[in-house]
Amino acid sequence: MKQLILLPMALLVLSLPGCGDDPEVWVEKACEECDATVYVDEPDVTYEAPPWIDQVDSLRACVPNNDGRIDYEEMPVFLGAAVSYRVNAPGEGVELDVSGKDWAGKWTWDFRGIPDTYPVNVTVEDPAEFWFADEFPEAESVSPVSLWDKNLLGVYRHSKGTTELLGVASRSREGAVYTLIRYDEPVRLFEFPIEVGSKWSQKVSFSNAVVMGVQNAGSETYSFVVDGRGTVLLPDFTLENTLRIRLQLKQTFVVAQGKPTTDYIWYMYVHECLGEVARAVSGPDELEKEFTRAAEFRHLGL
Repeated sequence: MKQLILLPMALLVLSLPGCGDDPEVWVEKACEECDATVYVDEPDVTYEAPPWIDQVDSLRACVPNNDGRIDYEEMPVFLGAAVSYRVNAPGEGVELDVSGKDWAGKWTWDFRGIPDTYPVNVTVEDPAEFWFADEFPEAESVSPVSLWDKNLLGVYRHSKGTTELLGVASRSREGAVYTLIRYDEPVRLFEFPIEVGSKWSQKVSFSNAVVMGVQNAGSETYSFVVDGRGTVLLPDFTLENTLRIRLQLKQTFVVAQGKPTTDYIWYMYVHECLGEVARAVSGPDELEKEFTRAAEFRHLGL
């Protein structure tokens, strides 16, 4: 059977070349020496919101202060909210710089020139409207796990301190091929406040699951670190004091195509009130943490 990457969203400490095994936290600038952690004064910044934000009344309740720290109130989830991303086609990798560089004294990730992406709209939906509602009585929202297949949905719960993934289910149960995975405990996708140096890890398991119509079981290990803060340049807008989250994900399935365990590296770039503004996902079993070719790359944009 085909293996799934189940996580729908994603934190961090950057390991710089030549700095050994222990990563250093950096803010605005990378460390120049491996035993130094560099913090710089707050710059004077202008927040540039994407043009569509004023078109959604509910989003106006979130007012960013652009301080490089994301509190729970600064990552709201609204049923019916729609977001437009651009993503590369499946099977077509993307060359890009996930690490970023110092640009005029500010650490910057430049994602403006990524070719051959196409638009995908994502809507936050009500779990009560789906066939699996009784399986997740505490669920508060659902949205697609993958931009390549919007029929597979992540099921979420939101509380004051965390955003949690309860499981994964297919949009429909019609026919024999469907998916239903319930974790033995919720996956903590985001722990608030999110700021440079934050990190958390977790191992979850699932049993009596159905994955693409096949009975299955397995486990997943998540290691998050918030390892960077800087400016993200996207084709449609610029966002300063954005945070980079690195996730190292290990997935193990009892029934799998090929080997049972696969490792991935994710980089998520998150911003106040907008959530995830860009994401780069490695291919399976990537050896370089700061990889230069992503299997999947997405960013906010029309």
